[in-house]
Amino acid sequence: MESIIGIVCTTRQPEVATVVIETEPQQGSVPMRAKAAVDAAAIMSTLGGGDMLAASDTSAGPAAEMVTALVTAVA
Repeated sequence: MESIIGIVCTTRQPEVATVVIETEPQQGSVPMRAKAAVDAAAIMSTLGGGDMLAASDTSAGPAAEMVTALVTAVA
């Protein structure tokens, strides 16, 4: 699934790409990739971490909670 992010990031439009991947029931991963204008590490700092162009989070809980946490981090 993370390869989807790579494909999205190669297009011109998006500055940031992320997906919520349920790896097991009640467990998931939220990888994020960004172009130079966006600091993925700053967005994901409360969720996981990483560097400016690539960051991620691994969480326990329903996918809906992961999406809510991601939206909160971006806002």
